[in-house]
Amino acid sequence: MDILEIKNVTKTFHTRSFWGKSKEVHALNGITLSLAKGESLGIVGESGCGKSTLASLIIHLAEPTGGEILLYGKDISHAKEKEVKEIRKKIQIVFQDPYSSLSPRMKIGDIIMEPARVMGEFSEAHRKERAEMLLEMVGLRKSVMDRYPHEFSGGQRQRISIARALMTSPEILILDEPTSALDVSVQAQVLNILMDLREKLHLTYLFISH
Repeated sequence: MDILEIKNVTKTFHTRSFWGKSKEVHALNGITLSLAKGESLGIVGESGCGKSTLASLIIHLAEPTGGEILLYGKDISHAKEKEVKEIRKKIQIVFQDPYSSLSPRMKIGDIIMEPARVMGEFSEAHRKERAEMLLEMVGLRKSVMDRYPHEFSGGQRQRISIARALMTSPEILILDEPTSALDVSVQAQVLNILMDLREKLHLTYLFISH
């Protein structure tokens, strides 16, 4: 069985012009794909074609207008609030911009532990221990736990974002153009880290690029 299936998914947004005229914008139209456990699947397309919209539907930041999104054969397209928490334990996302995706007011340790706190996962001591372990896995020292995002480069921030995404032990990681905001020299480093993590943690990747 595929870990994730998307069947004929559509997403329509309703907009209104300055003059009050309504308009339908079809962001996605009949998207179908499947993702096997341990697989890395790339979604490639030009800017504005709906790639990030698809990621939002899978992680349940929005609901599709039509079609089905199946996780282990169960339709999660219109999951209730309690079910959404369970979905996000299994599916996490790394966003494109490492500068805007990390709260500047939170310490690195709190940023990484936040998903587990929200979902009620682990004790506080276990969260801290796991956060330190994840930092080391992405090539950062555990001593950065008490520092703030502005003290780090873009590549380091993206490593922190990856560690945060792994906090709840997800099975699927959605990578929404995770290297496009980074310098070319840093892109390879981040991609190598993602390849190593996939092998060590048996992760399944949905990689969005353009």
